[in-house]
Formats: sequence, C-alpha cells, structure tokens
Amino acid sequence: MTTLTGFVTEGTSETVLAGALVRGYRTLLRTTRALRVYATADTTSTLLATVPAADYPALEIRTGTAKGSDYVRVASAGIPGGQGWICSRWRTSHYAMLHDEPLPSAGVRTGADGRFSLDVPNGGPAEQLYRLRAGADGHLDGESARGYAALPFTVPLPAATNPVSEARLVSLLHHFKGWYYTPKRPGLATRFTPQYPYDIGITVALETGHPTPPTYNDCCSFVEALLVRGWKDAAVPGFTWNLTKHKRSMITDAAHIYSSVEVLEDSGVADHIDGDALPPPWTVVQGWRNPNNLGSGGHTFLIVDTHRETGRVLTLESNLTYGLNGPGMRMLGNVGDFMGRQFLCPTDGYVYDPAVGDPAHGVPPGTPFRAPTMWDLVRGNAIPPTWVCPGCGTSQLLFVPYCRPPRDWWKYDYLKTWDDIRSYYTGRRLARLRVRDLAWVR
Repeated sequence: MTTLTGFVTEGTSETVLAGALVRGYRTLLRTTRALRVYATADTTSTLLATVPAADYPALEIRTGTAKGSDYVRVASAGIPGGQGWICSRWRTSHYAMLHDEPLPSAGVRTGADGRFSLDVPNGGPAEQLYRLRAGADGHLDGESARGYAALPFTVPLPAATNPVSEARLVSLLHHFKGWYYTPKRPGLATRFTPQYPYDIGITVALETGHPTPPTYNDCCSFVEALLVRGWKDAAVPGFTWNLTKHKRSMITDAAHIYSSVEVLEDSGVADHIDGDALPPPWTVVQGWRNPNNLGSGGHTFLIVDTHRETGRVLTLESNLTYGLNGPGMRMLGNVGDFMGRQFLCPTDGYVYDPAVGDPAHGVPPGTPFRAPTMWDLVRGNAIPPTWVCPGCGTSQLLFVPYCRPPRDWWKYDYLKTWDDIRSYYTGRRLARLRVRDLAWVR
C-alpha cells in the first residue's frame, strides 16, 4: 500500500490548517494514437517500443534537449524494462496530454497539526507522480506540485472571506436548460432585454412583442444570474444586490467598461487578479476586442477550469457563436447537452448516479432517481422516500438535475487556449471568484 503524506498550510505561510479535506490524484499521460517510446528524453536515442493509445502512469516530466519539446517518462508492461520516454509535445503540437486522475479514496482530513496521511490502494509504479488538492472553511482550494510518495507534499490554501461552494453554482445550471441567446427585435439592430430564470432581487421589464416564453439571456445577464443567486442561496453575510449593481453588471456606463467584473469585486464575490497569467478555475473575465469602442466585441464569461500543459480553458458563458445558442461551454455544447440521469445535492455536491446507486443506504445499483410509483416501491425499483443525501442529510426533494461536462474536456484540440483568448481580447479584466470545494470537473 502506497501512502501520501504532508501538510496543508494557509497560503505560503507556515501556519498549518486543521480539518482541511485532502484528495489525491495520480498523474497520467494520455496518448491519443500510437507513439514511440525512447530510452532517454531525446528522439535520437534508442527506440524501445511503440505503444498504443491509452493512459500511462507518469513517472517524470522533462523539457527535452530540442527547443519547444516536452518528454514524459511512463510505465508500461509493453515497454522493454517497463518504462521509457514519450515526446508529448513539439512546439504547439500535443501528441499526448498529462492529466490528474482522482484516486478512489474520498479523501482525508488534516489533524490538529495540519498533517495528513492518505492511503493509495494499488499504488502502481514506485515512481508514480501524484498531486494533492485540498479545501478548508474560509479558504479557496489549493493544490500541491506534482511529486512522489517518498517525499511529503505541501498544499497551500489561499484565505478567502465567505467563499461559496462550487455545488451551489452548479446546482443552478439546470434552470438554463433550453434557454437561448437574446434575439434581436424585429426589423431592428437592438436586442430584447435579457431575462432571468429566477428571482435575483431586481425587476426586469418585458417589451411589447417579446418572444414567448421569455427564456433568453446574454453574456452579462447569465453571469449575473448564476453568481447573484448562488451568493444569495448561500446567505453570505453582507451580500446584497440591487438595480444599481445590476446596471454595473450590464455595463450601462461607457466610462466603466469593466464594471461587470468590478461590481463583483466590490460586492465581495471575486478578487482582482493578473490579466495575463493562466487564470485559476472559476475566474470571471470581461474582455474587449477594442477597449476604445464600447459595444464592439465585448464579452463577459467564466473560466471554470484550465489545463496547464496545453493552455486550454473550459468556459461557461452565454453566447451565440462557438457552437452555442445560450448558456453552455464554448465549442462543447449548451448546458442541456450535459444533463443525463444523475442528480446533484446542492448543499455538499454529492452526485447520485443510478448506475452506482447507494448500496450502503439501501439503494442498489440501477435504481433511477425519480418519483416512485406504488409498483416501484413494491418491486424495490425506487429510492426509498426516507433516503437523504448520504453526505449531509439534505432531502432528496432538493436534489436537482446534474449538468456536467466531460472530466477530460481538455482532450479536444479545437478548444481555445488562454493565449487565443488573450490575443482576441486585447482589453480585459479578470477576477477570481470566491468559490471553494472544486469537484465538478476535477
């Protein structure tokens, strides 16, 4: 049995955090086609084998001797000696991609001294690379550098005032199923006023001749609706929303072209960050193609995850391009495309999967999540009425349809990179949302 040890700290300080939840990940290299394996991190070295497309345990990551190349040492029974080097990147071409796969463990809590000990069943190769991620009350999530079980890990967590759980926001996405981008008024260049699927504390008028039902929004109103309702549902102390803030969110003042982000910073929802570096998950972005021309090429959107090695980003936005018509993930699909048979607890993020069930609490695999009929109950083909969230006790009546993009979203080579977005939006302002307990696509 492999054991990962270390401690969780507050930021870069030496202050340890007790009670932090630590989750483990093993680093894999995914090849999407047959690739050659070499004796060293150099394609002129001895060719050992050609391995098929698969996920391979990553043992070491190195920049190659040739400029613009990366190599990863992997383990495989199909390689003489059990391991060898694969060229994963040459300049902008990614032949294979590193990713961190969650370990089957639910995680462990740090003790009073901030230390943890996480057992890894079937630990794999002795030199397997791992990464650890952690979260704690009053902090944003953090992660360690990749490392080996033989050495202790350090997981720093940035302090944050009243962060909101990611599950709160994800639990709202089902409200946007079937919504589309705000249409233009007949015969005019202007669009109808965007609407909201629920109350956020303001009143928005409907114009004469508006489409029915009024299930349409735009980029600004989608971000506003998701975040404002999320913070309201979490009952964050001191958080308020009003018409003045709404107008700032919609950028109605040409003198303040980044007000959609600034109002979130002023309301304690987000904190300003550098606009050039690869952003962390759950970053809000206001971009302008031409910052000197309000109304031309502006867009408000969320970056909910990033893939460091390729620079690819997973966006959550309302748009009328990039394969979207309304809320969704750029170039992947609208939110309704990612809703299946799973249901989400909005309190702690537990996901009920019918294929798995909850055998520990009397729900066998194959049990659907739906209102049971009498015959369902007789045959045992329904969740018992007394069943609640096994993690926090929330009633099953509060569970919502679960919208989730593929965990390996980064594998699609047509997705935009952060460099693409930076070059497209020459003017931009970014802020990191105070969101914790990241598990949606991680």
